[in-house]
Amino acid sequence: MSETFLEPKKYELALDDFIEESGHKLFRIRALRDFDEVKAGDLGGYIEREANLSHSGSYWVYGDAWVLENAQVDDDAQIWDKARVSGNAQVLGYACVSGEGQVSGHACVSGEVRVSGNAQVLGYACVSGEGQVSGHACVSGEARVSGKARVLEQARVSEDARILERAHVLGKAWVLGYACVSGEGQVLGRAQIVGSAHISGHACVSGEAQVFGKAEVSGRTHLSGNARVSSDQDFIDFSHFRGIALTIYRARSGEIEVKHETFCGPSEAFLQRVVEQHGDSDTTQDYRHLIEFAQRHLQANSSLPEFSA
Repeated sequence: MSETFLEPKKYELALDDFIEESGHKLFRIRALRDFDEVKAGDLGGYIEREANLSHSGSYWVYGDAWVLENAQVDDDAQIWDKARVSGNAQVLGYACVSGEGQVSGHACVSGEVRVSGNAQVLGYACVSGEGQVSGHACVSGEARVSGKARVLEQARVSEDARILERAHVLGKAWVLGYACVSGEGQVLGRAQIVGSAHISGHACVSGEAQVFGKAEVSGRTHLSGNARVSSDQDFIDFSHFRGIALTIYRARSGEIEVKHETFCGPSEAFLQRVVEQHGDSDTTQDYRHLIEFAQRHLQANSSLPEFSA
């Protein structure tokens, strides 16, 4: 008859070293055996009960970090510094939560994800792969962040939004609703991506731009300033034309704006700058023709639906 091998306990609760927080009593953990970089006798962070932290694997709670309620830390995950994992949240795989990061609700953080700074992963959100959530960023609702995607600074990703592959959302940008940012797409500044909009490829949305509805923004399109885009009828990207990094789009004011390298503003001001730099050259004529073409196209589609975040 085969015997069942029971692995010895990895830690114990130091019953004389505890803190109380909002009706929860958390005990510091003390290692009972050597594993990974932890030695027997080392003190770790605080947990409420042994169900919070498995006795197998090499995962550990360090410093003054807390794991409480029904939260679970499993596999080779690590909780550092003053991080908090609570509710029914799970931190799995090789994931790491550090700084004053928080994972709560029914959220799941797995793979090689890093949650750091004052970042939060809340609700039913899931962050997986090699993703990163840092700064004061927040991922909530039923949002998903995967691949090598980054949500940084004060960005917000919520509801059913998806941030995939190598996409970045940072600054004070919002991605909400069923919106998706994928590929190497970037959403910066105070930009807002909502509805079922999709940002992909090497596209960038910055400034205070608003992209909503079922808009598809791809390639090397760069929407910025006061752009207000609900479909591909609201902008033209000319990056395929002689490699010119030029996007022309409709602004909230109803006027037409231009984004070209470091310039962002009205088309008239852009043409004036081109004339100052190139005079009455072929380059100036090319830009003039492109802008005139874009103006005819965009003015022919002049009705925009209301933006709703």
